[in-house]
Amino acid sequence: NEDCEELAHKICKAAIETDSILEINVNGRYWRHIDRPKYAHENFWKIASEYGCKVIIGYDAHQPESFDRPLDFIEEWNKKYHFNFVDGMTILKK
Repeated sequence: NEDCEELAHKICKAAIETDSILEINVNGRYWRHIDRPKYAHENFWKIASEYGCKVIIGYDAHQPESFDRPLDFIEEWNKKYHFNFVDGMTILKK
């Protein structure tokens, strides 16, 4: 809805301003709970691509078999939105 879209813009704007990386969570696409929406949600990632947000792929894996999840939906979205994928990260201690 409009509230979610507004919040998506705020998140993406903050990610750009802080040079933060956003994670597409693969495992969320395979939820079997009918009372909770699946994520990653395509509408959010369309907005993130418009901002040019840095993106990584994550699994939030609690079981080793989670790493076998198909990435088809990410490949399909990337063809449409051309994500700014990050190859690696450096964690700095302050």
